[in-house]
Amino acid sequence: MGVLGISYQTLESTIAGTGNGDGFLYDNFPMVMKNQGLISKLTYSVYLNDSDSSTANVLFGAIDHEKYTGDLALMPIVNSMASYGFKEPAAIDVTLSSIKMGSQSQKSEVKFADGAAAALLDTGTTLTYVPDDVLQAIASIGGFSYSSTAKTYMVDCSLGDDFYLTFNFLGFEVAVPFSAFFLPVSGGSTTSQCGLGIYSSGDQSVTLGDNFLTSVYA
Repeated sequence: MGVLGISYQTLESTIAGTGNGDGFLYDNFPMVMKNQGLISKLTYSVYLNDSDSSTANVLFGAIDHEKYTGDLALMPIVNSMASYGFKEPAAIDVTLSSIKMGSQSQKSEVKFADGAAAALLDTGTTLTYVPDDVLQAIASIGGFSYSSTAKTYMVDCSLGDDFYLTFNFLGFEVAVPFSAFFLPVSGGSTTSQCGLGIYSSGDQSVTLGDNFLTSVYA
């Protein structure tokens, strides 16, 4: 199985044929398209549609303004791998300022993660991963219980239409319905329970995968 890497050139390298670890960078797919004149801008736009759709698309070199409502927000890219010696950004990390959990029926919100963290926008990751204390806060606020069988927190599926998470990126907010993070549970004792598709990252990193990206046009 291959992976089509379309992030920064910093991650496109090889040590093949050298034997001493000295690799070289090479042009990835968007760069080759621009070099061949197929696109004029070194950019691409991702539209994942909603989770139950069978289609999605990636558009190279342009933005499809029919695929979103409101205004696009321009965000600086964070060099989250500077400590590893990277002088330029190697992945599409943006600054996540805070996360709030809200209820439409109760008309209330609770902020449980506040500060500044590098959040990786990654179409190659299906779920969302947050620091363990953030995951514990979500579980505590919602009163969710952990299932060792399902290996995730269990949530009443009816909460998906009421609860939502609001992600704040330097003042730009994205509200994601809680149902976007639900996982189907097979073999359970009741069909009213859903699994939570948010897991601990095991460190302080944040990865916003497909179940987040279905709610944005990136």
